[in-house]
Amino acid sequence: MKKLILIALLATGLSTLTYAKGDKTPTQKATEQTEKLKKKLNLTADQTTKVKAILLDKDTQEAKLKKGKADKQQKDAIKKQADEKVSAVLTASQKKTYEALKAEKKEEKAKKKAANKS
Repeated sequence: MKKLILIALLATGLSTLTYAKGDKTPTQKATEQTEKLKKKLNLTADQTTKVKAILLDKDTQEAKLKKGKADKQQKDAIKKQADEKVSAVLTASQKKTYEALKAEKKEEKAKKKAANKS
């Protein structure tokens, strides 16, 4: 009985740690990313559906790579392919905004990386 209680507590603790760490399912990630893009790019309902499908596919592929050993080239290829598909769904003005958002995100990543090195 004590072992059963210990196992239950351990499982609860691990699931809590995983949740607190921020690990999300591919569906959760795709939904959050789509909502952000929907607001910032004023996506139509059709565009939202297409973008969510693209992002879900990307996040699912990335999750599979996390489980196995994947190199940076594979991850970059998946991201690039998804980015091209998303761009194909957008209008010209949305593409400009999307590119600006990507540049902003890249800049933030570079600042974080530089801060971590110091």
